[in-house]
Formats: sequence, structure tokens, C-alpha cells
Amino acid sequence: MDLIQGGELFDEVVRRGHFSEKDAAIVIKQVLSVIHLCHEHGIMHCDLKPENILLENPGSLDQIKVIDFGQAKASNKNDVIEHLNETSCTGYYQAPEVLKGDYGKECDIWSTGVITYILLSGLPPLTVMHLKSNKEFWLESSTFLARSGQV
Repeated sequence: MDLIQGGELFDEVVRRGHFSEKDAAIVIKQVLSVIHLCHEHGIMHCDLKPENILLENPGSLDQIKVIDFGQAKASNKNDVIEHLNETSCTGYYQAPEVLKGDYGKECDIWSTGVITYILLSGLPPLTVMHLKSNKEFWLESSTFLARSGQV
């Protein structure tokens, strides 16, 4: 078992405000490597977010660990990750397909894109404003919400 002393990526974003492109690339390259390995083995993480990415050492981006596979989904017996009809994932990081209830391994790629945006800007790109019972939803830019003091 590894001793991880660097804390969550989320806390590092809060500490820095935002990342340089170089530092964001260092982190995202590692996240994509983890996703690729998981998908090759028929696993969808389904809950990628900065809180589930740990830095091995304080302030160092050289080694990350992706944690919390509690929402993960495995492939079927044909080694194909099926599109699912249930929602998991966390708020800002959910792909639109997850909100609609029909998604596959692509949801991990969407979440990685959201994480990338957050690393570079320090803000979430989208906020889910309303989810109706018929699964329609609206998205609004977090930039507007930040300017209005709602974030």
C-alpha cells in the first residue's frame, strides 16, 4: 500500500487558483493513461473528478493516483462496456448522456475534459440548472454564475 501525502487535486487547484498549460498537461496525460488502462480492461470509472485524483507528494504533479472506484462499471462477458441506463458520476463532471440515462465509457472522457477546463480556468465549465422528470436539462455557463456571485 502506498503512502499518499500530496492530498487531492481539488485542494491543489484551490491553492493555485488555476494551473499553467504545462502543469495541466502533466496531470491530464496521467489521467488519460489511467482511463486507457481501465477501458482496456473493461472498466469505466464513472466518477472522475479532482477529489478522486490524489497527488503522491505535496505540490508535485509527477505522480498521481486515481481513487474511488465505487461507481465503476465492468464490461459484460463479451468484453464490451455496455451503454448503461442508470446515473452515477458527480454533478459538474457528468456527461449529458449520463443525465439522460444512456451512456458508455465515453463518460470518463467527458469528465476528463471538465477536469482539464477546471485546471486551466479554476472554474467549472457548466452547471446543471434543472433536471426535469422527463430527463430534459439545461446547462448554463459557470462564468455567468461566477460574475453574478452565485458560485
